[in-house]
Amino acid sequence: MARYMTMTEMALESLRRSILRGKLKPGTPLVPAKLDKELSLSREAIRDAIRQIVGYGLAETIPNKGTYVAQPLTLGELEMIFQLRMHAEPEIAVSALKHLTADQVTELEHLASQMETLSESTENFADHFILNREFHLNLYKPAEWSHLHRFIALWIDQILIFRSCLYPKNIYKDISKFNQEHRNILKAIQDKDPAQLKALVKSNLQSGLENIRRNYADPLRQQIDSNRRKVS
Repeated sequence: MARYMTMTEMALESLRRSILRGKLKPGTPLVPAKLDKELSLSREAIRDAIRQIVGYGLAETIPNKGTYVAQPLTLGELEMIFQLRMHAEPEIAVSALKHLTADQVTELEHLASQMETLSESTENFADHFILNREFHLNLYKPAEWSHLHRFIALWIDQILIFRSCLYPKNIYKDISKFNQEHRNILKAIQDKDPAQLKALVKSNLQSGLENIRRNYADPLRQQIDSNRRKVS
């Protein structure tokens, strides 16, 4: 049975997905009077959602100017996030392995299958990486490390803001590799092999870092820097 969502929760989810899909691009002003028509939700709910979006680091408020979709992080900060993830996520995956139910494993397999159906279309890169986010968060949730789980979600969202700048471009060469890595992770889960699971999660994150480094080329960095100056 679907969970009831308040108008604020619906506005929050809609804004979040619009940002992570690149529909609301970095630097876009978040104006309730405009968004209420686009989202068909109350202006008050949208204001509350925008405040929460700022708290999640997906938007930033600039005094006397307004609230804008957050700019991507610098390469150095993205690299540090991946280093933190590579330290934390293999450990939380091993802890989660002890508590994963058959239904939860089935959901992970479903997410992996959904990603595989999207891998051939350049129009679906955003959806692929959002599903990747859900795959990782669903894998870690059974560990019940709620504080760390929340931080991992925030870190992944910052990476997705960077990727939102790249969605329109046919530059991803690693989708099939990511999909195979997810299948390998599922095999380690099915085999109940914590050492292999730990190594595979770290390897998958290393692949993500290499993808970020390769795509953080000079033209994109200049575009990001230019957008940051316009907003600040």
